[in-house]
Amino acid sequence: MDKLFRDIVSDKTPGASETYIKILNHIILGNLKDPDLPEALKASANDMVPLHYLAKRLSREPVFRWKDTAGEMQREIRQQVIEAGIQLYKQLRATGNILLCHSRSGSVLKALEHRKNRVDTVYQTVSRPGEEGRSAAETLELSGFRVKLIDDDDFRESIGMGAVPILGADAITEEFIVNKVGSLDIVEAALAADVSPIFLAGREKIIQAEVYGNRPESPFFERIPLKGLKVVIGPQLFALPKHSQRLEALIGSRDPF
Repeated sequence: MDKLFRDIVSDKTPGASETYIKILNHIILGNLKDPDLPEALKASANDMVPLHYLAKRLSREPVFRWKDTAGEMQREIRQQVIEAGIQLYKQLRATGNILLCHSRSGSVLKALEHRKNRVDTVYQTVSRPGEEGRSAAETLELSGFRVKLIDDDDFRESIGMGAVPILGADAITEEFIVNKVGSLDIVEAALAADVSPIFLAGREKIIQAEVYGNRPESPFFERIPLKGLKVVIGPQLFALPKHSQRLEALIGSRDPF
């Protein structure tokens, strides 16, 4: 596989969504057209569910169809981002306009683009050990948000001031969510303060727990129990455990990688 692909998958700053979108862009541009791409994606995907999903989609089609497939997937992402942004706004109307973000989630950054006039302050953790929160803070500032970059250990203070955690997800199963290490502490602190964290993700992130297996393999990611969370997947909101059966039905309909 060529250097471009290796550079994309070895860059640990963007999250799974941004890596996924970047690969789609290069397929559309004709820069990634090696017939071995599906196998290379599978080999490099590790804990990144969207790359497993993309590998399976591409493996089912001839190479000459890849550009059309990638374009279709991009349109799905854009629509989901708009829908998630609308759903996020509905949830924040009742909870306030101070947010807490952790790590760098492409889903969160894109959804928030449509909400900047409705948000007062975004507290963004540095997100050790990769410190990708710094680049997330820069992106948010460029989008017009008032951002305060905070140390990972200072998130409790922002929750005490009413900040609602808005987090991405590297995987969503019917039993748990997987996200950057540190997310579980944020969730537990928010729930203790009677605040429901909101997780945003596209449909490419959903997967059955049995198929996901013993992942995450990386020590930089962790599992978060679903109880007490709000999960936004495109236009759909799942308040858990109230909507557990509906979430299970959606995930159960997913074609496993």
